[in-house]
Amino acid sequence: MLKLIKKIILAICLSYSFSALAHHGFGVYFYPDRTITIEGVISKYDFVNPHSVLYIESTDGAGEKITYTCALQAKTQLMRRGADENLFVIGDPIKIIGFPARRDPYGCEFGTGYFANGETFTMRSVDRAQTQFARNNKREITSGPNAIYGNWIRPDIYGAAGLTMPTEGIESITREGEKIVGNYNRAEENPTIQCDPGSPVRTWGAPGLLTSIKKEGDKVFIHHESMDWIRTIHLDMTDHPSNIEESSMGHSIGKFEDNNLVIYTSKFNSGILAYDMVHTNEMTLEERISYNDQTGNLDIHWVMHEPNYYNSPISGGQSLESTTDEFIPYGCTTDVLPHDL
Repeated sequence: MLKLIKKIILAICLSYSFSALAHHGFGVYFYPDRTITIEGVISKYDFVNPHSVLYIESTDGAGEKITYTCALQAKTQLMRRGADENLFVIGDPIKIIGFPARRDPYGCEFGTGYFANGETFTMRSVDRAQTQFARNNKREITSGPNAIYGNWIRPDIYGAAGLTMPTEGIESITREGEKIVGNYNRAEENPTIQCDPGSPVRTWGAPGLLTSIKKEGDKVFIHHESMDWIRTIHLDMTDHPSNIEESSMGHSIGKFEDNNLVIYTSKFNSGILAYDMVHTNEMTLEERISYNDQTGNLDIHWVMHEPNYYNSPISGGQSLESTTDEFIPYGCTTDVLPHDL
């Protein structure tokens, strides 16, 4: 009975980590239920991907000079909202209400900034701790074999716009899998801060970032704005070449079934599929990409087979909205990200 209870608790925790952390991944680094108020002068602003960073010179209770470091959204996400490198001006005074960092007493995630001219900018709402994203403009699509092609986006991560499908099978994790999850340090090993796409599942779900699909000859190219990653789906292969180097994105072959693109990916290195879903280099991934006539969205259904860490397949999915937005070069950098945030 105790073993069963432990498995139920683990299943609940893992299920929460996949769905809730998709909404509040910043909770790994910041306290979502606390706020911090910072007043000072802007000393530096790094407008970069995967996260922009703002530095504010201030003083502590003893009057000593200190520098606060506040993380913001990715440069691309901010640009989609109309912001640019001039959003913050060096030397200007500012007041920030944000969320305190877990590991840095002078770190925060930016909530709302109050400028001297009376204007404000909100990145994450202080009352509900929800990140703000640009409003999406959908493009017209004609149903048929070419409907999956074009630009798509996950415009938001809340409510209906989040468009994330339930994840199933996580409760089948093995003892060895539990051990690996227990040793995984999400704050230090998050692929995003290492400018690594992480996995196909992660790139489909990147909020506020585009994905483009096109077909050229016997290949389908899936270009993710996240990390500027281009996946090549080989339609002319039925097996994965033996000499392919393992990677976080693997090697993909595919075929069309009716109007659905079915992708089979192997040759992964060991890592994290998403959140706490661990895998070895024996993992395989199947994705089914289709246009939904009823919603007008692109539906991605995936199934992970991991023989070492799970006794059953793990399945889930993501829906993306069509968009008229154009690609913005990502240009990921790890050079300016503070280690303690």
